[in-house]
Amino acid sequence: MRTPFPSGWLALLAPIAMLATGALASCDDRRGDGAGLAAAGTEGAPASVGSAVASAGSVPTSVASAPASAPSLVTASPAVSASVAGPGAGAPGDAPAANGSAAPEAAPVRLAFVGDIALNYSIATDLEALQAGSAPKDVEPGFPFATVAKRLRAADLAVGNLECVVSPKGKVDTWHKPFRGPVVGIEAIVASGIDVVSVANNHSWDYGSEGFFDMLKNLDDKKLAVIGRGFRQKLPHEPQRATVREVRGTRIGFLGHYLAEDGDVARDVAAAAKEADVVVVYFHWGREKQSDVTPEQRRQARAAIDAGADLVVGTHVHVLQPTEMYRGKLIAYGLGNFVFMGMNHEERFRRGAILEVAMIRDELVSFELVPTRVDDRGAPQPVIPESSYLPTKVDK
Repeated sequence: MRTPFPSGWLALLAPIAMLATGALASCDDRRGDGAGLAAAGTEGAPASVGSAVASAGSVPTSVASAPASAPSLVTASPAVSASVAGPGAGAPGDAPAANGSAAPEAAPVRLAFVGDIALNYSIATDLEALQAGSAPKDVEPGFPFATVAKRLRAADLAVGNLECVVSPKGKVDTWHKPFRGPVVGIEAIVASGIDVVSVANNHSWDYGSEGFFDMLKNLDDKKLAVIGRGFRQKLPHEPQRATVREVRGTRIGFLGHYLAEDGDVARDVAAAAKEADVVVVYFHWGREKQSDVTPEQRRQARAAIDAGADLVVGTHVHVLQPTEMYRGKLIAYGLGNFVFMGMNHEERFRRGAILEVAMIRDELVSFELVPTRVDDRGAPQPVIPESSYLPTKVDK
C-alpha cells in the first residue's frame, strides 16, 4: 500500500508543482520572447500544459500539452517530477540509426541541488561531539546528512549553498547574526556526496576577509569544489571562472552569484559557455521568508539564460519558491532550508527539497523535486519513503 502524501505538503509544493503540471509548455518558447510564459495571462507566470490531477493513491497518467490554464497539483506524487520528451520517440536529440533502428540512448548526467546548509549553533556542537566520540545517541554517524546521503551520492554531481563561515579565524563583521561552522563540517559535507558548494551568500563574510579566505583554504584542503569565490562583501565582484566538472564526456560549468549585476552574470556565463557544455548558475537571491518570486529574481534568471545558462537554481529565502521554464530552460527559484537551526519555530522554514535533474548535453531530460524536512537537530529528513515516489510524465 502506498504511503499517502503528508497533510500540509500539498499546499507547500503547489507553487513548485506548477512546473510538473504545466510550466513545461513553455519549453517550446524558443523565440526568446517569453511568449510561452506570458500565455498564462500574468507577466512571468508559468503557463500550464494541462489540468489533469491524479487522485491520491493512483498512478498519475501522462499529461499532454494543452491550452494555458491555472496550474494544478499532482496530488499522488510525493516528489514533484516531470520528464521532458524530446524529438521523436527517443531521448532529446536522438536520431534514427542508419539501418533504421533507434540510435542508442545516451546516458543522462544526473545533477542534484540542495538549499541552505548552515553548520552553526547546535549543529556545530553535535559535529564536534561526534568527532570526539561524545555525541548524544540520536546523533548518528554521517550527521547531519545521514538520511539523505544515499540519494545525494546517487547523483553524478551534487551542489549546495554553504551558509556559514567554516573557519575559526576572523572577527565578527556583520549586522546580522554571524554563522560559524566547525572545520570538521567540511568532512561531513564531502562524505554526504555533495561535490560543490557555493560561498556567494550573505553569511560567507560574517567574519571578514580573514574568515572568508581561511574558509576557502579549508575547503580546498578537503578537495570540496567551490563556486562564488569572486563574491566580495562591500567591494566590486571579481570575474568568476566557472568550476567545471566532466561526467561521461559532458562538461558542466557551475557559477555562484549573490548581489551581482546582470552584466557581471552575463559576462561570467559567456565565459563559462566557452569551457563547458552545460552552464549552471546558482543564485543567492530573493526576499527572505517570502515564497513569491521577485521581479529582480525573474529578470536575473532570464538574463542568465539569455546569456547562455542552461539551468538556474536559487537559495536564500529559507522557504520553497516556484519553478518555471524559460526558453526551454529550467529555473528553480528557491529550494528552502536543507541543514539549518534557528528557524524551526515555523513549519514552512523546515521544508525544503532536493532538486534532481537529468540532462543529455544541454538538453533537459527530466527533473524531480524530492521534499525534505529539517528535524529538531537541524538535519534534513526524507518526507516519505523512497519506494512511494510516483513520477509524473509531462510531454511537450
